[in-house]
Amino acid sequence: MSSRARRRWPKTAGEGAHQKTRRNVFNPLASVLTFFLGVWWIFGNVWVWGTKPCGEAELGSGARDFVEQDCCDSVMLAGARGFLIYTYTVIGLMCCCCCCFTVVVLETAADGEENAASGDSQV
Repeated sequence: MSSRARRRWPKTAGEGAHQKTRRNVFNPLASVLTFFLGVWWIFGNVWVWGTKPCGEAELGSGARDFVEQDCCDSVMLAGARGFLIYTYTVIGLMCCCCCCFTVVVLETAADGEENAASGDSQV
């Protein structure tokens, strides 16, 4: 074994324990970050789909009067909505592809077992 390959692995139990501790500290940090980004994604979706372009905002709509902060630049809003539609499409396609891939793998495995069983019975 070369000297480079040997250097990758910890030489003592202390080094391995240190790496394990570092991984355990990283997991809660990753969980908090993932939770934060998920909440941010949900609030962002609510804001983008709940906002009207400034040209479409109506004066005196609802229980309160029109306020400048209730609208968004139409180009920016169209871009954000387009990005979200693209993201939803990619997520949907990934789910469909994963389901189709799973079905193909299970069918292939079942065909392989049937062929193996029929081959064993013929011998």
